[in-house]
Amino acid sequence: MTGPAAERVPNPAPPAGGDPWLGPLRVAAGLSVAGRFLVPTEATLLGLTPGDAAADGWLSTLALLALGLFAFRSWRTGGGVRWGRCESLLVGLVLAHAVAAAPIFWEGGPRRAAAETVFNWAGLAATAVLLRGLWRPGDRVRFAALAVACGTAAAAVGAWQVAVSLPASRAAYLEAREQAAAPDAAVRAAARARLAAMGVPEDPAGRKRWEDRLLGSREPFGPFSLANTLAGVLLAAALLLPAVIRKERTSLVVAGLATALLVGVLLLTKSRTGYVGFAAGGLTWAALRWGRGAGRGAGRKWLLGAGVAGGLLLLGVGGAVLTGQLDREVISEAPRSLTFRLQYWTGTLRALAERPLLGTGPANLRPFYLLHKEAAASEAIAAPHNFVLDLWTSGGLLAPLLAAALAWCGVTRWRSAPVSTPDEAGGEGEEATPNWDPLFVGALAAFGLIGAFGGLLGPVADLTPDLNPWIYAVVRGWNWAILLAAAPAAAVLWVCGRPRRVNSRTGPAWAAACVGLAVHLLGADGAEFPAIVVLFLLALAAAPVSAEEPSEPRRRASLVVAVVAALLAAIGLWFVLLPGRTAGALIETAEAEAARGRDPRGTLMRADATDPLSDAALMALAESATAQALVNPSSGLRTEAVALWKEVLSRRPREGRAYQRLSDVYGSAGDWPEALEAARAAVALDPSAAAPWARLAESAAEAGDMATAQAAARAALERDAVTRSAGHADRVLPDEVVENLRRRLSAGD
Repeated sequence: MTGPAAERVPNPAPPAGGDPWLGPLRVAAGLSVAGRFLVPTEATLLGLTPGDAAADGWLSTLALLALGLFAFRSWRTGGGVRWGRCESLLVGLVLAHAVAAAPIFWEGGPRRAAAETVFNWAGLAATAVLLRGLWRPGDRVRFAALAVACGTAAAAVGAWQVAVSLPASRAAYLEAREQAAAPDAAVRAAARARLAAMGVPEDPAGRKRWEDRLLGSREPFGPFSLANTLAGVLLAAALLLPAVIRKERTSLVVAGLATALLVGVLLLTKSRTGYVGFAAGGLTWAALRWGRGAGRGAGRKWLLGAGVAGGLLLLGVGGAVLTGQLDREVISEAPRSLTFRLQYWTGTLRALAERPLLGTGPANLRPFYLLHKEAAASEAIAAPHNFVLDLWTSGGLLAPLLAAALAWCGVTRWRSAPVSTPDEAGGEGEEATPNWDPLFVGALAAFGLIGAFGGLLGPVADLTPDLNPWIYAVVRGWNWAILLAAAPAAAVLWVCGRPRRVNSRTGPAWAAACVGLAVHLLGADGAEFPAIVVLFLLALAAAPVSAEEPSEPRRRASLVVAVVAALLAAIGLWFVLLPGRTAGALIETAEAEAARGRDPRGTLMRADATDPLSDAALMALAESATAQALVNPSSGLRTEAVALWKEVLSRRPREGRAYQRLSDVYGSAGDWPEALEAARAAVALDPSAAAPWARLAESAAEAGDMATAQAAARAALERDAVTRSAGHADRVLPDEVVENLRRRLSAGD
């Protein structure tokens, strides 16, 4: 792509003979990029297990250490780290998240999630700077090949889920659910243990939501936790295919199979925003190709191929409808889905109106959103389903502004790049193909490490007395789907690594992928997910650079980068990653102790002391004490439960669950005035939900405050009616509770 030179970035030449460290550094870069696509990238935001969150932390540590080593080597050899406006804006984006996270540490909130988010942003920025520093001719194709290979692997995992994993999980759950109601106590206990291992929530509302998702959904989610995340990765990979296709038979066959897999699984996700993003990206690619003369001569073949792909897409839609994998609700429910998103955005904007500069902080939207949530809204969201609002809530007002500036900087970087460079020249529109590269070795190593030893990334818990915890962690973490998905990824990388010439017009493909992904994120989460962010960073790093010898200040800056990267890696490893991993292991050990009938409180106390950033162990302690107090409401147990929940509130003052459980504890002991005050506090934190109002009505009636009981019962019934009319069956009040509220109103009248 051509245009006025908007940015000149240092491009230090390697020393004579080459630096022997460049190969291992490219392996590390490939591993840190590919690994992002193989773990649940939503773990921090959704509050998944410590093992899921730890995987991204290890990848961030690797990226920071690799960047530190690269910068140090550059300083030693007289070179310099490539640093331009884009890199400065990216660092600003990391700092914006750090500043927005700071209030969480003195106001209270999810401190662990905030720290993990900032650390992951630092790791992602390090990945981008490292890729830019290691850039060499052909990398715009290599980086595209990485994205396509990882997207193809994710699609393979999704296809396996639809065909094998999800049906097996549904059958196993139904069997365990049936056995949990069996007359034999031993059978019931074993079934309940199986349900707990599956992650089935114990509370009725949470269990119904979990069950509805498993039994009523056929959407694949790949290595991630959300189908929309998988859809974003797949559409970007599909739109990048033109950047890696070669004009020879083997390449076309592999590209055709990859296209069928990517687009087919994209359809199965039922992601409406994914469909729209894919269409927008396809139109962008066609417009850019046509604008560069693709409609004339040999370029017409590309548009013909795009037309054939569109026809195959329509055939795929028809086949999915006929086989029952797609239904008309995907289209007919679109207006309802848009209505929900408008409700999410409205509540989020109201929350941001109270905190416009710093936002709510990373992974901290929910308590602020609940204050402004509409009763008809479908869920208590953790993210606003819009990338602008997502960045604003997590990184403050500065974050979306910096992201917009970064996007423009990326556009100017691509426009200022020459069509070809002397090293790449092989005829207009062609560049020397990337031979098999250490980047690809690192990518395949990620499949092997995460697929075979992923269990070691997370907590290594002592779950059974007769089994070594390290062996159990390896066995539990063994993931055949990831290991098998390495095959299609390797096929894509092998085709891209063969010594041939390829079309170097990669700019339209990268632009299409970024546009398509951005359109998708207008209505879906992902702006804070590492696997999504790294796709944009690959596009930023892929643009060719202009050669320029680094000046001495640039060389000194390399030493600064090396020191800062090493310090961030050490801080993240010591204060964020390792404490969370150790505490997670202790929490899992405590759960195993409870299942064996042993008292887990000592282990949970150790977990709480090990990780001062996390409240998970403290909340588990409080829940355990509450369960015992409700069964045997003696003063000692009740006092312990109350003290623990008050400690939770001292760390997270907006935790409505704590007030709800306090109300339960006080009520079980007949202390209804205290139960009433706790119920009032729970309602204040979630005023649009029916359940807190129903609890308040009961507590007020028992405390003798009939006026409050009447008003609360009326409010609960009104909100329950709105919830029922909106079709949220998993959030309605139980029938017996509704009847009690109606009788209470009738008695008052």
